[in-house]
Amino acid sequence: MEEANVDNENPENEARDDDGITAKKKSATTKIEICFTTLNIHGGNDVEAQVLYEYFAAFPRPVGVLALQECPRTILQWQFPPGKNLWSSLDLRYCHYAGADYMGNLLLSRYPFTEEGAESVYLEAGCTSSQRKTAEMRSAAVAKIRLSPNAEIRIAATHLDHRFEQSRLMQLDFLLGSAFPADVEQPPRRCFDVLLGDLNALKKKDYSSEDLKEIAEVRARSSWESPRFEVTDLLQKSGWKDSILGSTTRTISSSNQQQRLQEANSNTKYQEKMEGSGTSSLLVSQPPRWSLHRGGGVQGTAGHYETRIDYIWFRETPMTPSARATTEPKASTTTASVDRPPLNKKRAREVRCKNSDCTPVQVLGTKYNSKHPSIVAKDYEVFQPKRRFEKNVFTDHACVTCVLGFDIEEENSE
Repeated sequence: MEEANVDNENPENEARDDDGITAKKKSATTKIEICFTTLNIHGGNDVEAQVLYEYFAAFPRPVGVLALQECPRTILQWQFPPGKNLWSSLDLRYCHYAGADYMGNLLLSRYPFTEEGAESVYLEAGCTSSQRKTAEMRSAAVAKIRLSPNAEIRIAATHLDHRFEQSRLMQLDFLLGSAFPADVEQPPRRCFDVLLGDLNALKKKDYSSEDLKEIAEVRARSSWESPRFEVTDLLQKSGWKDSILGSTTRTISSSNQQQRLQEANSNTKYQEKMEGSGTSSLLVSQPPRWSLHRGGGVQGTAGHYETRIDYIWFRETPMTPSARATTEPKASTTTASVDRPPLNKKRAREVRCKNSDCTPVQVLGTKYNSKHPSIVAKDYEVFQPKRRFEKNVFTDHACVTCVLGFDIEEENSE
């Protein structure tokens, strides 16, 4: 279980009013740390339930929220041990699958969904070109998760287009609700706290000019566009924080996977401080290099060579309606020139959850829980599961894990 510690709790005070009724007052702050993890499993090729179970069970801290991309529709039925649901075995009992044209997104949680359940958001396919005659519809799995009786957070797990930045901008634009085409009725604004998944986007500060030149050359050979950074710029301008900043970080290659598993089994912390404070300051003078982080690297799609495309983003404060009013003009200005293909109105609308584990009602509204927790980034790890415990390659993406800390104010009176 994730750590949940009462940080500061005052003893109960009793106060008697004029009618002689006794009221109890209590002030407390609860700190909850949750391990968020995202991994693209590439359709589950060569992945067995036992392999995934052993992989995630080896983490030194139990996974609290897990986002998997490119998941087959049968993934909810995967079993390990035989006869037992895989996700229940990992204590990830709350799940929602958002399908798409090709594969879908799976969002799993150790914490329960609220009564409003979970929902699928379909994202239009985006651009086509002479090299790409068709484009895939993408999706996002969206859920509101209850951390305590007094706090809940909204999470979106997604997988954006892998070829064109314009397509990614359009999909992110629709998902976050910053602007919509005039021919589509505008759905409710979305208030998310955590956004994670395979965004297929680059962040300019991750690379030197020499790195970017090399990446551009590799992409050109694969008929991909040159590196662009509008997606991550839009997120930062809209108040989102990249969880890698201000965290303790360790990048782990496949060559020392067995060492990693041994350390996990011995419950040993294996982390390396980034340059900076290693706290929630979110400031670091030099980002880590990605020589070991081949998200979709040479053995996979060459266009992803030596790049970071798997992210965990969060907002330190809730995106209230007033906060949206200040961020939306920037977002709209950034994306106004996006060449939007005609949208299929029926497919672009939100589709309610059909999972029996969820209650199929809308979760995307403007009402927001006043007891919203503040969020800080802590431990951050990048692990390359290149090999299936020294057997077959099952994914060429990096598995990104980050511990987010939530400060939750308890009720002041009872």
